[in-house]
Amino acid sequence: MLRYLVIFGALNAFIVTSLTNVGPKFPPTHGEVWPQPQMQMKHDQFLVYDPAKLVIKTVRETCPTLTRAINHYVYVLKKLHDIASKNRINHKEDKTHIPSNEHDKKKLLGNIMELNVELSAPCEDYPHFDMDEIYYLNVSSTSNLRSSSIWGILRGLETFSQLFFITDDFKVNLSLF
Repeated sequence: MLRYLVIFGALNAFIVTSLTNVGPKFPPTHGEVWPQPQMQMKHDQFLVYDPAKLVIKTVRETCPTLTRAINHYVYVLKKLHDIASKNRINHKEDKTHIPSNEHDKKKLLGNIMELNVELSAPCEDYPHFDMDEIYYLNVSSTSNLRSSSIWGILRGLETFSQLFFITDDFKVNLSLF
């Protein structure tokens, strides 16, 4: 029994030191998703996110699991926007911290307005070994997420949420995927 406690203690110490020493060796990503999808086409352009303008709506099938998931991701994206807004206010007087980047302004395509979530089959109650997790996500001002199963929709919503990032001017942007 003591041998297991010592091994666990050593492993726990390794994990803690590994996580506290991240720094510049592992820079944050901008709109990268994990786990990486099997296929993706990325673009060098982006959209701006405003929680007052983004509408997420279901097309075709729906269920309580889907409703809860959409509510969760709306909450997550709103909190990200709140963090960016708070940082923008805190750095308003520090003009050196907010670069005016003309190159990035040319990549801006406008606001993301809508995400249509299309579930083409009824929701399943529980995950299972043969569940279908395939989803198709097209990101534009009117984005579309399609899947034949609730499991694919859940994976797609997570991917969608990971495409959002905060820029140097403390605005929340969305990578085109």
